Amino acid sequence: PLGRLAVMRMNCLHPPFDKVEVRRAIRDILVQPDYMQAVALEGDWRECHAVFPCGLPQVVEFPPAPRGPAAMDRARAALRDAGYRGEPIVIANPTDFPAVTQQGRVTADLMRRLGVNVDLVEADWATTIARRANKNPPAQGGWNLHNTNFPAAGIANPALSPIIRMHGERAWCGWPTDAGVEEQVQAWIDAPTAEAQATAMRRVQDLAWEAVPFAPTGLFRLR
Repeated sequence: PLGRLAVMRMNCLHPPFDKVEVRRAIRDILVQPDYMQAVALEGDWRECHAVFPCGLPQVVEFPPAPRGPAAMDRARAALRDAGYRGEPIVIANPTDFPAVTQQGRVTADLMRRLGVNVDLVEADWATTIARRANKNPPAQGGWNLHNTNFPAAGIANPALSPIIRMHGERAWCGWPTDAGVEEQVQAWIDAPTAEAQATAMRRVQDLAWEAVPFAPTGLFRLR
């Protein structure tokens, strides 16, 4: 009912996005209107700085960090500190899924402005999702970045959402790891009362916002 949450997924198995400091810095340079205007009509999108679809019960909207040159400089510094030295960053992007295609190209443009060596690998959707499932290093058929989106109803809570989960190689493509997030997902599932579940819901959001299993790029609906 609330449309689709658009996200950037970062591959946590391989540098530089295995470093949470890099993931946070990249999240904080994403200009959501740039992404949304590329895929949706005016009035059909909104910014959503959250780990669940904005507007649903108990969903926390986090104050976005200021965007602009200072944020870009922080992202460059985070990449340097993580040991990034200009290696190709593979963006896996489909050519036949317009609501994803254009977002991937916004990401490629942003990464180039950041000074990243971008390898934009575009193919049909079937080829893209096959590459997305590949855990090999990017230079061996894997990937670093991928934009996609999910129906809000399909990621509405910790039991449903595959992109909130951070249980390593058993997680959804990107394979992030964070024990604290996983503990609170289980606490939400096992909660004996509504109050306990609400507490776990808040905690999982706070922890996931810091751990960055993905970066939201906006909430939109398609006509």
